[in-house]
Amino acid sequence: MNRHPRRGFTLIELLVVIAIIAILIGLLLPAVQKVREAAARSSCSNNMRQIGLATLNYENVYGEFPPSFSVNAPSLIPSTFVIHSFHIHILPYIEQDNVFRQYNFDQSFWTASNQVPLRTPIKTFICPSTPGGIERRATGSVSFSALFSFNFSNLAVTDYATCNSIQNTSITFFGYPAATSPVATTSALRPRIRGSAAALALLQSLTGFSALEPQRVSDIGDGTSNTILVCEDAGRPDTYRGRQRVGVNNRPDGAWGNYENDYALDGVVSKTNSASPGNCVINCTNNNETYSFHTDGAMHVFADGSVRFIRETISPQNYAALITANGAGMTPAEAAPQAD
Repeated sequence: MNRHPRRGFTLIELLVVIAIIAILIGLLLPAVQKVREAAARSSCSNNMRQIGLATLNYENVYGEFPPSFSVNAPSLIPSTFVIHSFHIHILPYIEQDNVFRQYNFDQSFWTASNQVPLRTPIKTFICPSTPGGIERRATGSVSFSALFSFNFSNLAVTDYATCNSIQNTSITFFGYPAATSPVATTSALRPRIRGSAAALALLQSLTGFSALEPQRVSDIGDGTSNTILVCEDAGRPDTYRGRQRVGVNNRPDGAWGNYENDYALDGVVSKTNSASPGNCVINCTNNNETYSFHTDGAMHVFADGSVRFIRETISPQNYAALITANGAGMTPAEAAPQAD
């Protein structure tokens, strides 16, 4: 019985098959990446929804929003200051009561005992689109003068931050009258600042605010659907400009327990020029500005609990109007601010 020899692939045929496979992979890879980003974006939106609901639940229990940060300064000596972040207040409302109970509100966040719970990574505070994920850590210090510097190390980070107002040096840039006070441009979440008269004068020079208390839902004159609660400020402790990482481990304000994880709107010139103020208000830098790793915009949770994606192309004046809680009438954009 004659047997015909088995014919193998020629080199040309093999190369053709390899080329076809490469083309198919090239076609599929962008689709896979889009699916992954869609899933990450959905998870990020869910995180912000939980943060928004936690904030509103806190307001329902205490009759006021949690402060964007809190300072109690009984004297001019910074070592007597007691300072906390926004995030610590909402822990019981995102099923993190065990971490919350470890924290001592009679001491500042940088004390040795409080740094222990603040090293706990919390999934709800992390956007899945951000490089480095939940393992990122922030190390740095808080300084009030050359004589007073308080160190902290390896604190867990967050990709979500409060934006409490329009930066006082940028008020006219965003169209507000020159005489407008920083308090008049505060958002729904604003600081709690208490202390002696001398200490309050010092804090005003450092933060732009003197004595101040948190607001209630009923205090939001612009409407809860027109007022942002929390923004994305992702990627810290590294610094990003545009999509380029330009600094490594140099943004300790990214720690969720650091009170400096709160900023005022400045905007920058562009994705390559971080001078401020400027018209670029989203995804230009994570140096105290709104920034995400999503394409074309960033997630925000509003005072009505809704989560909306705001595009990079939003006008800076419109974005400023969405941050203020009681800005109606101060600028044309304040008349009917739009998130889209």
